[in-house]
Amino acid sequence: MVDFPCIQNADLKGKVVLVRVDHNVVKKGLIHDPYRIDATLGTLYYISAKGGKLILMTHIGRPKNKKTGEIEISEDTSV
Repeated sequence: MVDFPCIQNADLKGKVVLVRVDHNVVKKGLIHDPYRIDATLGTLYYISAKGGKLILMTHIGRPKNKKTGEIEISEDTSV
């Protein structure tokens, strides 16, 4: 069994904490299912309460043009 470090054991005061979240709930600028966002709030509040400075990182997959295969970035695919 591998023991992974727990955030509860970390000294977060004054530290910058990069949190990668998989929210993937935004479609055409609207949140369709807030569950994933709600599920991360406890962790985010915990980091903040312990003095950590949050940076959130997410993505929306690789929005490819089905005809060209090129990755397209637009307001419809923006987080």
